[in-house]
Amino acid sequence: MNLQLEVSKKVRKNFQKRYESLPESLIKPKMVYINICINGTIIRAFVDTGASISIMCRSMALICGIDDLIDCRCVGKAIGIGKKDITGTIHYVDVQFGNSLCSCTFSILDESDILLIIGMDILRRYNAILDFSKNELRIGGEIIKFID
Repeated sequence: MNLQLEVSKKVRKNFQKRYESLPESLIKPKMVYINICINGTIIRAFVDTGASISIMCRSMALICGIDDLIDCRCVGKAIGIGKKDITGTIHYVDVQFGNSLCSCTFSILDESDILLIIGMDILRRYNAILDFSKNELRIGGEIIKFID
């Protein structure tokens, strides 16, 4: 019982340090979204530095009119927080960031809470810079402001 009380004191003291030194950690951080354009369709894309590959939901491919580019031979698993089946790949599609076109590849999920994820594959290929002090993504020679 004393051990539990001691642990509890340590935990409370640790929380107090967090509260005083890192108050922003108590607020859920805003995720990074940007507007992009694929095949004339403006899309709210989630920028995810924790995703190694870029993902598009099948319904988004349909909305953009590029569902006929899905190669269903390329299947696998998307593993992160949870697991989803990759049901195909779009090997090549031009994505418009501002006025610049960037060639991208997307793994396709049949269903997802997020319709399109820009992952590290695209961010690295185009030497992207996330600037949180200015709330912008610099990619392909363009500056793209974050959106809510």
